[in-house]
Amino acid sequence: MQAEKKNEFLAFIGHINIDIVLRVSALGDLVSTPVKEAMETFGGTAGNFALIGSMLGFPFDIISIVSAKSHSSYIEEMKRRKINTEFIRIVDGNLGPNCYAVTDGSNQRYFMADGPMGTEDYIHPDKSYEYIHSSTGIPEKNLALIQTTRHNKVVFDPGQEAGSKYNLTAMKRFIEIANVIICNEQEIKIIQNLSNNTIAEMTSSGIDIIMTKGSEGSTIYHRDRQIKVKALKAEKVVDTIGAGDSFRAGFYAALYNKYDMDFAVLCGNIVAGLAVQSGIMKYGQPWKAVEDMAKKLKETYIT
Repeated sequence: MQAEKKNEFLAFIGHINIDIVLRVSALGDLVSTPVKEAMETFGGTAGNFALIGSMLGFPFDIISIVSAKSHSSYIEEMKRRKINTEFIRIVDGNLGPNCYAVTDGSNQRYFMADGPMGTEDYIHPDKSYEYIHSSTGIPEKNLALIQTTRHNKVVFDPGQEAGSKYNLTAMKRFIEIANVIICNEQEIKIIQNLSNNTIAEMTSSGIDIIMTKGSEGSTIYHRDRQIKVKALKAEKVVDTIGAGDSFRAGFYAALYNKYDMDFAVLCGNIVAGLAVQSGIMKYGQPWKAVEDMAKKLKETYIT
């Protein structure tokens, strides 16, 4: 008799990007904008998540595809942090994925080159997961992985790609299989328009919706109630790039430690607030510090 597969906690599908970041004084409509600083950094929805998640001490598998030519130093950094890279397909040729980000420190514009994420196939884990998180990527490939991988819950999180990569068919399919949706205010409008479902219709079908609102915090739409969770006020803002990915790392750290969704969103807000004060690469707060802070803030921050 074949041994039963171990139930793992989380598979996270998304991009591991090399980000080329251009810092400007202000985002505008000028044809030519002076650049104050240009730098190359590690990024991507799955990459940022993994870097922060590695500090918070919960298990996860990253599902992604990268080029060996452009991403060798990124993969080495992941291995140094003891991040599991078993399900990251590393291919020769076709550089990328690369993201070109223009930021004024508070607002960003992104230009995405998928590279091998658009041409190659994922490695499909032979595991059973509590959560599969579908972030950025080709919708059809993400769906195929979910369909062929055992899991209990699906978290749908298309990010900025909701309006560029999803059609009516793909969006409706994700709404059918999702247990949780994470999005911002702009993305939920796109999701509603493409799926022809209102927030009320989605929650009545059993989907919990977490709407992130940056410095305003988050709103959770359950079937029978709405919960507002305040953001952690940043003492200083170093960089907001990756704040959303940091939120997701804090969120899953709390779920792994058996907290409910409302408390998990508070933990996500706290990690995001800490991350923008340090930047992704310099984030250093462990789970225990986040947990202690969330316990102290719970009564006043979750309403």
